[in-house]
Amino acid sequence: MTMPEQWTEVAYVAISDESGNQYQYGTITDTIDIAWGARDIESIATISAGRVTKFIPEEVTEIKLELFPVGIKSGTAAYGVAPDGIHGWFMGLAPTATDGIVQFTRKKFRVAVLWTTGTVPTPDGTDDNAGAAGKIESASSLRFSFWNCYLTTSTADFTDDILKAACIFKCPPYDRAGSGLIKAEEKDASDLDALGSYDGTHP
Repeated sequence: MTMPEQWTEVAYVAISDESGNQYQYGTITDTIDIAWGARDIESIATISAGRVTKFIPEEVTEIKLELFPVGIKSGTAAYGVAPDGIHGWFMGLAPTATDGIVQFTRKKFRVAVLWTTGTVPTPDGTDDNAGAAGKIESASSLRFSFWNCYLTTSTADFTDDILKAACIFKCPPYDRAGSGLIKAEEKDASDLDALGSYDGTHP
């Protein structure tokens, strides 16, 4: 088996909160947009007409998902159950909440996006290494995972006569200690290891 000519039609999305809950969002995701943070430079002129390059710190990466349908709770159990929406997370509510008042709470998240030719482990209600975060055996796979994201935007849109949501997660490239928070993995006809549980730390 070799890498496909293109990744098309099917993708998998797993979102984990820092409490260890993981939900498979591919079932309600319509589009995925990943805007990598710019690694910009400045060119500073010297008095002798030369130029000195100045590095600009890397900006945050944005992961935008469009979701159908749109609800409040992100799941009904700790692992794997297909979510009903995402607005509760944005409001600071518990994953299983179906009502509540907006709170100051802000949680960290890990967002994993997977494309693969292999079989994706099916969530069974007890495994936090299923779906997009799971182990893929003997297949071609591409996965990006973004650790310690914050959910910064969540909108409800009914302009096309169907209720949908657009949510944006923002991921800093490094933590305070300088550890990287964005992981890329690509395998060609070999095993892709599971990401493991998430507790708010770096990869």
